[in-house]
Amino acid sequence: MVTVTLSLRDVKHSLTEQTIVEKALGLFREHGFTQVSIKQIAKAALVSEKTVFNYFPYKELIVVAGMQPAL
Repeated sequence: MVTVTLSLRDVKHSLTEQTIVEKALGLFREHGFTQVSIKQIAKAALVSEKTVFNYFPYKELIVVAGMQPAL
């Protein structure tokens, strides 16, 4: 059995990514994909627009990331 220990940095990265995806998907459901801006996603996730772009260079990648658990 292999034990993997995540660093605090890895945990924060994962939580930030998860928050961006969850908030964005909620906004997409509520307003429609094309009507939601990166600025709105950043505000909802309490991060900067630059942070959103660092994690997801394109909005479509947020949708893909949101589908990952279902795959």
